[in-house]
Amino acid sequence: MIELETKTVVDAEDMEMVPIFSIDGVVYSIPNKERPAVSYQYLLYIREKGLGWAESWLAEELLGKDGYQALLEYKGFSHELFDQVTTAAREIVFGNRRPKVTSQSNGTTQKPRRNTRRASGSST
Repeated sequence: MIELETKTVVDAEDMEMVPIFSIDGVVYSIPNKERPAVSYQYLLYIREKGLGWAESWLAEELLGKDGYQALLEYKGFSHELFDQVTTAAREIVFGNRRPKVTSQSNGTTQKPRRNTRRASGSST
């Protein structure tokens, strides 16, 4: 049995912070720690409330209320800027994991291949 205790959980305020963006010299930071509960809550909200609602919640959860509000009020706000900031935050909170093998639709796995073809006209 896995036994969990809430007194061992570290609050976000007690974690190491990492700067995620700044506006006019004001730096907005997030905890430098993976938080799997956030990703599971996000998936639940997608199912229960829809993707748009879940994305809005996730942005505020990742950036904090102050950071999220600062982005919304920034006059240079754009989809591209929003994607850059939330992608950087997601990589920290969700973890930046990449699979070493790729899965094909038939269930088999395939290791990435090197390009071994020679340029045309080369002789050996």
